[in-house]
Amino acid sequence: MYLRIMIVFVNGHLGYGSPLGGRAYWSRSFVEGALRYFNDTDEPYFTDVQYDALSVALKRRADGNLYALEHPAIFQPYILESDGSQLSLPLSDHLQHGTIHQYPLQHAAPPPAHSPARQPVRFVSHSMGGAFACGMMDFLADRGIPIDAAIFINIFQPEGCTVPPGLGIRTVDYRITNDPVLNLLDWPRRRGDIPYADIRLRERADAPLNFRHKLPISSRMDFWSKL
Repeated sequence: MYLRIMIVFVNGHLGYGSPLGGRAYWSRSFVEGALRYFNDTDEPYFTDVQYDALSVALKRRADGNLYALEHPAIFQPYILESDGSQLSLPLSDHLQHGTIHQYPLQHAAPPPAHSPARQPVRFVSHSMGGAFACGMMDFLADRGIPIDAAIFINIFQPEGCTVPPGLGIRTVDYRITNDPVLNLLDWPRRRGDIPYADIRLRERADAPLNFRHKLPISSRMDFWSKL
């Protein structure tokens, strides 16, 4: 069975300068750049999620896992192609019972080499969506479903965005260093990093204050040329 969706875009907080989720959250040029970067012509999947402005990363991570569990149409082809392996208890149950903290200690063995039915999933997330995306990745990794890239952009509470370990997920941590949302609202972590990221990019922006947080995903920046 062929998986139609291979890139998942996970939105950040909705409100203020970002009133809409789904595809409207991202500029057209940014999405097209992602498709070119990953050499992908399939229709992406866009989340449309609102987060509590006072939420912590661990809660959003658990919510992302539940979201993947409750939206089976996104990943169902992969689950059906899981070689009949036994599905483990959903990660969200472990989080709720406190048996793990940030990611499962071990995952099902990944599937064999990629076939048309097993194209890897890629995640692109912004701001508060970083931890939510990690929860979705936990859901896939716990079932041996391949993920080959996680792109994190101006992430809020980055310490909660450790990708599932040992799976070879190429992780990019991009941050605008003078982003007022991160420097003022997430001030204890304003110099924080995504743990174990493969690539870390830090830049100052000359754009007005109110544009900086979403600048990389807007039409004002060619983000993908930086990778």
